[in-house]
Amino acid sequence: MLTLTPCTPTDAPALATLHTTCFSSPFEQRVWPPVPEMHAWWTAVFAQRLRSPRTCFMKVVDSERGDEMVGFGEWGVPDPVHSGSTASSPGSGGSGSGSNSGGSWEGGDGHDDAGNGIEDPQDQVKQGDEEEEEEYPPLPACADAELFGTMIADLKGKMQQIMGGRGFWYISLLATNPQYRRRGIASTLMQWGMQEADAAGMEMFVVSSPMARGVYMKYGFELAVEGEGVEGEGVEGMRPWFMVRKARG
Repeated sequence: MLTLTPCTPTDAPALATLHTTCFSSPFEQRVWPPVPEMHAWWTAVFAQRLRSPRTCFMKVVDSERGDEMVGFGEWGVPDPVHSGSTASSPGSGGSGSGSNSGGSWEGGDGHDDAGNGIEDPQDQVKQGDEEEEEEYPPLPACADAELFGTMIADLKGKMQQIMGGRGFWYISLLATNPQYRRRGIASTLMQWGMQEADAAGMEMFVVSSPMARGVYMKYGFELAVEGEGVEGEGVEGMRPWFMVRKARG
């Protein structure tokens, strides 16, 4: 049985492990290779972000495998939000206001699950009047700091260009264990985030990798700006789309 539920501070190592499993393209392995030093860094970063009032995490666990985490979503928000504050059972269409957990389900919905894999762990999303940036551990030597910096500079510039000072929900990460794809995990996480954004009357913003564009378009995201292409061996064709879903509700 798959269950949607809020993440807790103890989930940082599992988030780091699933991140490494899900984001393993040549581009991602070049930026943050799957080595112990990188896993330790991600664990520390997720531990800090789990404590942030401007970040929401939800996870999907499999009760038949000891509540193993098999998917998760991370959202940057303009105002402090308690993760799971309005979660509902998958497919119910309701807000479930007041609940701090999601629903359970079996089977799949026939849709491919995908994540964006492009994020800014060095900096909280800047929306309007924000507090000081949170300090994160330095990137380990194994990471490609130059490529990472180029990617983040493009992200920050395009985000400011597109969203300005408006408040919005930012899909920072959406990840599904490859063994669990086509079982409705990504769509359930997407529906939770959209319900939250719609309840707040806010737009949503995401940076999509080429493989995930169709998924986001299905949920009403539209291309705002196409990002700069990434050069280098093994990363050709990595041209992100900066996408926006209009406010609803």
